[in-house]
Amino acid sequence: LEGLTINYFIRNTNFADTLLQMGRWFGYRPGYIDCCKLFSTADSLEKFDQTTYTMEDLEQKFIDMNRDPENTPAKYALLVLKHPGTLKITRPSILKNTKEVNWSLADFLLAAILLFGVVFLCELVFTYIHNTQKRFFICLGILFLLFVLWAELAVGIFNSPIAGS
Repeated sequence: LEGLTINYFIRNTNFADTLLQMGRWFGYRPGYIDCCKLFSTADSLEKFDQTTYTMEDLEQKFIDMNRDPENTPAKYALLVLKHPGTLKITRPSILKNTKEVNWSLADFLLAAILLFGVVFLCELVFTYIHNTQKRFFICLGILFLLFVLWAELAVGIFNSPIAGS
């Protein structure tokens, strides 16, 4: 907020994402940091410190991972640090419909085949169909089928035998 120099921060949370959102709007212009004052509880300041440490640690892990071209996500597991017993990454309601997905090499190959297949089919449509409107709708239909198949393979929207594979 422009011109904001003093802030009383009294709301408390145990979720890192909420804490970051609450602190994000308290900004300052470079060169004016000495004019800004923040009043808060020791508990909130400790949580800000821990969240900042967690973000810096994650940034450093990305930097380390990018230094070595041999590193792959499979070789280098990224860890998000949590403040033990205090801060959680986010609210459980946000995570309730999530599940961990471990992609194999076969999954990546299938995705590549699907994407190249769509490109190939659209290329055929552009080669053999000369009406622009028909081209558009046929390619749109192909993309829709790709989306439906991809969603079924990823999460199983129709609960078919290939669901979630």
